[in-house]
Amino acid sequence: DLHLSIRRQRQMCIRDRNNTIVKTLRILRKNSRVSVSKVNPFFSVEHFSLYSKYINNRHHSDNMDPSSIAQYRDFLVDGKQGTCFYEYREDGVLLAVSVTDSLNDGVSAIYNFYEPTLSSRALGIFMILSLITETSKHNKRFLYIGYWIRECRKMSYKNQFKPLEKLVNQRWFREEEWLLVRHAFLPSMCI
Repeated sequence: DLHLSIRRQRQMCIRDRNNTIVKTLRILRKNSRVSVSKVNPFFSVEHFSLYSKYINNRHHSDNMDPSSIAQYRDFLVDGKQGTCFYEYREDGVLLAVSVTDSLNDGVSAIYNFYEPTLSSRALGIFMILSLITETSKHNKRFLYIGYWIRECRKMSYKNQFKPLEKLVNQRWFREEEWLLVRHAFLPSMCI
């Protein structure tokens, strides 16, 4: 029954929302001493060292490894106008960097990298939470955190942020809308 299914999905959403609030508060508490500074993009050995450590730890088998200064500069530093860095520091120590582009309607999170040995602090999620705050401060409507590939474990954190949209047959659906209309698409369709 479709109505029963919708009711169950709503109950699951409420439970998920409560769990998300608790997780968010925990992450904010763990990182309460972190200061965030917006800076123009520039090359620094400090940034590049953290980037290299992150890449070597998180992407050691991908085509991003090994990192080089030329690759780093081309990918993140020598960007277009409107690009900025957000530095995340605690007691003066660089913990993370967020590279963003400013758009008319929002902020696009191009790439985040952080100290991989501090995984218990969920710095990646903390960075997204702080970018949500920054986006709101600048009266922008959207924070774009990039595409999500369900099968890619490294991208699974993106599923925690709502609203989530899916591109199906060249049309965007909010996750809640997709749950209601997916039966209209072929069951064999890859989503």
